[in-house]
Order: sequence, then structure tokens, then C-alpha cells
Amino acid sequence: MNQLKEVVNAVLEQQKLQLAPSTYDARKNYLKHLVEYGDYLGIQVPCQELYDAYVARAVTPDLRFQLLHAVRLVSSEIHTLTGQHSFRINLETITVNLLWMNGSMNSGISFQKQP
Repeated sequence: MNQLKEVVNAVLEQQKLQLAPSTYDARKNYLKHLVEYGDYLGIQVPCQELYDAYVARAVTPDLRFQLLHAVRLVSSEIHTLTGQHSFRINLETITVNLLWMNGSMNSGISFQKQP
């Protein structure tokens, strides 16, 4: 089993305890599609390249929200295992990278202007 599948399975175990069955089924669907898309791209570890490509598939704002939420859950789980959390936000021409450790975002913030 690849690392992406392992992380998604861990997320699903947590979500099953926290969500109503219908919400869990929907969330499970988005997470399983993330794994399938990773397999399609040949990516077996959670990474920003996979997250960006997966979210870029959204054709509606609601779908984009659901895909982003699935990515955040996976990202949070993988970074919990490593003790380091980061999330990138793309705002047209500026990328903001947020980095925090041990629950504190004081560890670093970087801004990059894209060409």
C-alpha cells in the first residue's frame, strides 16, 4: 500500500467517528478519488503537486470547496505524522506559504511573487 492510501485510510477512520453516515460517504468519495487521481498521475505520496492538480479539476465553486477540504484533511494528517504543517494559498500572482509547528504559526511565513 502506498503512503497516500495509508494517509487517506487514517483520515477516513477519524472521519467515520466524527461525521454522520451520509456526510462520511460523501467525504469518503472525495478522498478515494484523490487516491485514484494520484494513481493516475503516478504519485503515491501526498504532495503539493497532487493537491494542486486534484483541486484544479473542480468545475464549480462547491466542488472546489469539497476537493480543497479533502486535500486539507490529508495534508493535516501527513503533517501531524511529521510534526510540521504547511499550506500554500495561491492568490492570482502571489503565493503565500504558511509554516507552523506545534500549533504555533510563529515559525515562519514567506511570500513569493510569481512572474
